[in-house]
Amino acid sequence: MSYNGEIYRASPNYHSYEWYDWAHVLHPKDNREMQGKILGFFRYKTPGYPSYRSIEMSGMSVADVRNANEREDTVYMIFHACTNWRSRESLEKSFSVPLKLAPGDSYTYCLPVSCIRGPIAAIPDFGASDSLQYLSSLPYHKWGKIFVDKVNKSM
Repeated sequence: MSYNGEIYRASPNYHSYEWYDWAHVLHPKDNREMQGKILGFFRYKTPGYPSYRSIEMSGMSVADVRNANEREDTVYMIFHACTNWRSRESLEKSFSVPLKLAPGDSYTYCLPVSCIRGPIAAIPDFGASDSLQYLSSLPYHKWGKIFVDKVNKSM
């Protein structure tokens, strides 16, 4: 899936390996910033299907959606969010930040792809006590700013 010039993947078998990208997301209902793993993408193809956009974002009733019988072009993602959300600014102030996926599906959302604010790099935290813990690192091109800020603070 391509969005805003970035390619996001969510596949259990991409060239014989799992590949699930991570993203920074802004929840459309309450503007909550979240980080997490994208588990898949889909689009509703059935006209008049009560989707997230029509019910939650547009405020239509299920009956109104069915009566309108319109087809929706919105692409959705299944998003497994972390329990320790951080603002984008706090992520950009640290070289590495611990993230923890919520156990089970309690923090799993169906959201429009338009909620994505950007990719994040996340690698398993091999020293952690469980497989839900990850470390997020800033993109390589932003490392210089952190080093400059640290040098300026020490002067």
